[in-house]
Amino acid sequence: MVAASKHPMIYWAQRKATLLLTIAVEDVKVENLEFKDNNFSFKGLDGSNQVYEVSLNFYDKVDPATLHKADTSRHLEMVIEKVEPNWWPRLLKDNTKMPWIKVDFNNLPAGFDPSSLGDLGDLGDDAEEDDIDTPTTSGVQDEADTTEVGA
Repeated sequence: MVAASKHPMIYWAQRKATLLLTIAVEDVKVENLEFKDNNFSFKGLDGSNQVYEVSLNFYDKVDPATLHKADTSRHLEMVIEKVEPNWWPRLLKDNTKMPWIKVDFNNLPAGFDPSSLGDLGDLGDDAEEDDIDTPTTSGVQDEADTTEVGA
């Protein structure tokens, strides 16, 4: 019996010219990772072979040729350039709130006003979220410099 796929927890932040994404799945094995125009798709397995899958339509276009990623034992970090260097009011094209997509407050630029992102939903101090390690992009490397475990 095949287990149903789950949405991974995704953290995002931005700079004027770049988008920072973190897929918070431990021991992730990436099966599919694709950026095309304003579309993003991901499919992967965690250490217990649970399938995680997501497909998103970004607010605007990104340049797939500029993707930099880093795999850690806790998450997959990605930095990709926007085609047009502008601040996005939100991550997704539509205004639908996804409970598994969160703003990565640790990677917002200094002096950035989070209220400019609009209604961010429930930002309460949930005990469940206290156990989550907050991702950072300090270890982001060029894709060519990243080695895969077991390759």
